Amino acid sequence: MSRTRELFERFRTEVRDDTAWDSEFTPSPYHPEGKLIEFLDGVPLAETVPLLLDALADPELGFWACSGLERVGPEAGGTAVTALTELIVARREPLGMAAAALDAIAPERARELGVHRLPEVMPFMIGRYVSAGVTATAGYLEWFVATQADDDVVRLFGDVRIHRRLVHDCPPPLAALLLGLIRGGRGVPLRRVAAEFLALSGAAGVTGELIGALSVGGPLPPLVVERVAAHPASEALVPRLIDRPGHADGLGRLVARRRCAGLGTDPAQLRAFLTDSRDSGVATVIAELRDESMLVHLLPFLGVPREHEAALRAVSSFGDRGRVLLAEDQRRELDAYERYRTPDFWLGSGDREFVQGRIEPYAFAAYGDALLLRPSAHAAFQLAWIDRAFGVPITADRVDWIRALGFTDEAFLTELAEPVRRPLDGPRFVWERRDDPARKEAAGLPPAEAAKVHLERVGQAVRTVPPADFGFVSGS
Repeated sequence: MSRTRELFERFRTEVRDDTAWDSEFTPSPYHPEGKLIEFLDGVPLAETVPLLLDALADPELGFWACSGLERVGPEAGGTAVTALTELIVARREPLGMAAAALDAIAPERARELGVHRLPEVMPFMIGRYVSAGVTATAGYLEWFVATQADDDVVRLFGDVRIHRRLVHDCPPPLAALLLGLIRGGRGVPLRRVAAEFLALSGAAGVTGELIGALSVGGPLPPLVVERVAAHPASEALVPRLIDRPGHADGLGRLVARRRCAGLGTDPAQLRAFLTDSRDSGVATVIAELRDESMLVHLLPFLGVPREHEAALRAVSSFGDRGRVLLAEDQRRELDAYERYRTPDFWLGSGDREFVQGRIEPYAFAAYGDALLLRPSAHAAFQLAWIDRAFGVPITADRVDWIRALGFTDEAFLTELAEPVRRPLDGPRFVWERRDDPARKEAAGLPPAEAAKVHLERVGQAVRTVPPADFGFVSGS
């Protein structure tokens, strides 16, 4: 047996053994891809391609034959283009892998056939470009957006692999293309999808224009809300967040992050939604709104085990105004809850998490709770510093609000108002797991020792006696 035939038979046997493996609990010990690579590396190209083309019609080998041709690329030649075109036109399996192989060998021909938009092909094409890296994925996305119909582009953006590859590293040309989409010329669904991607990536900053594009359409993902909620224009998102009764999570994140930025949210537009809802986020929304007229609606949540602590937190945030509504046993529970959850407890917790680099959700949430319980220039400054790291513009009104809470270091406030070199990307909550000191430093977040110095300076800048009233940013 020739070396070529020997390697091919090893590959064929590996595929068949893998296909025949039948265990629900034990992974297959066979590795067809490894044997395919061994075959491709060990056989001259002139002998490789004919064997792969012959295998296209084999139900067991067809998928892997296409994978092999994709790896060979343009050197597979015109015969491979013809064979793959015939398979695609006839809509025979393995259609998706055949399209990916043709795209690798003769991308112009694949695009002439329009295979990229086929629902059964799109996942394979996405997999091909994502595996090739950021530049290849972004280039493919730019071509697809510019040439394909809106519905197909929306489906493409729905693939989580696109987000995983590009949301943390969105190239400027792609960001510019998506920004152009939200400015008009295409349908609302596509503009909304482009805006959601830009919001998550942070590639276009946090702007009123972006929020305007996000304000139109159906339900808005909470992860997107977190990226833009601290902007003064974010109240425009409320209608998208209350159009699904029973879903208060996104609304809670919006109102909470607005409150942490010193921005009030008009409770009048939310009262009907909150009164009718028993969703898990309602207690949080009521606390963050600072709307005393809704206090009575917190009481039923005290009797729901999974909502009990959130309701106690909400009642506690209103101080004596909430306490008077409680029965005696509920007051004892509130006393126990408040014994350790003081403003100083949350402020200290936020500082510890900040030094450790666990900025989201831990440091931010702790500073937010400290500010919920009493006015705190320390917490307000730190919340703004974290928002700034994610590209949120720190407006003059927000700086004035922090100053009014008792922050006295004008040079530090001036630095706070300056944009960072490169904002952090992606969903905010993932940054408690990202060990990327260079990226954090570019976003103005200091490493541990420098963070301690930062916090010492914050402590020195805060007046000992905070103002009596929480207050909000002027005009909010």
